[in-house]
Amino acid sequence: MRRAVLSVVILGLALSTNAWAQEQRSLTVASGQQFDATIVATEDAGFRVRLAQGELVLPFEAVVGFDELPAGRTTLYNTPWQVLLLVAGTPGSLADGPTHVALARAAFEAIPDVRVQLLSDLEPAVRERVIGCTADVACVAQQLPPASWTFVSQSSGTDNALDYRTVSPLDLANSGGAPAQRSGRVMTSKDAPEGTFSALRASLGLVDDAPVTAGVRARLASLWPEPAPVVVEEPPVLAPVTVAAIEPVQKPVEMAVPAREPTPVVEAAAEPAEIAPPERVAAERPTNMPRTPSARDALWSLVP
Repeated sequence: MRRAVLSVVILGLALSTNAWAQEQRSLTVASGQQFDATIVATEDAGFRVRLAQGELVLPFEAVVGFDELPAGRTTLYNTPWQVLLLVAGTPGSLADGPTHVALARAAFEAIPDVRVQLLSDLEPAVRERVIGCTADVACVAQQLPPASWTFVSQSSGTDNALDYRTVSPLDLANSGGAPAQRSGRVMTSKDAPEGTFSALRASLGLVDDAPVTAGVRARLASLWPEPAPVVVEEPPVLAPVTVAAIEPVQKPVEMAVPAREPTPVVEAAAEPAEIAPPERVAAERPTNMPRTPSARDALWSLVP
């Protein structure tokens, strides 16, 4: 009854005035969470409130407590949000990059006041209840302690995209059964990782457009390994060798050689021809040819 009356009063005030804008309040919602928030504005859908993580829109009927901060306290105290990260099937990886779970974890942890848990981080009693339905994020969310700030998100994907399904603890009491899931697919790469941060941030129910800082972009891009440097082997540098100048070779001076006199050729003395006796000469001479007188006839005339 108190919840119904409070909802009617808040709704009437919200439609008539924006007097609570920028005020700090201690809120209690139907799912059991209690937290401090700054009221940014009242919209048709509900209260737009700001927490350390970002801005949420709470339906008017979901707010069951709307109190001022305790006297003298001006600082907002809230429990950090927990994201229980699950893996859908066999862990997959982006092309030449990190696994989908590693990328999702880095994106969630880049949100202020958000911590990431795995199944191994849960208490044994809670883990035993959860482990039987790890493939169903709604089932897992219903096994967690009530009024906790634990979101359940499941990651998978392809070689160039990340698929996600997230259940918020604020949706459990108003679901009327299976809690609503914020799901989708976001294309991602080393050159454009900021889309993953924005998509997973929105899956927690945050409605403001937080700028992606250079630090967040560098944090996500660092998950991709750097390409191996191309090693170019330079030839060894040899010390210069000093070579003495080569003097031109002079031709040797040709010495004048005196002309040699031709050696006279001494012909051997011819042996005296055998002198045939006149009788043989006469015998060898044809009988019909008269013999010509010669000096031999005179010589033979001197032989006795």
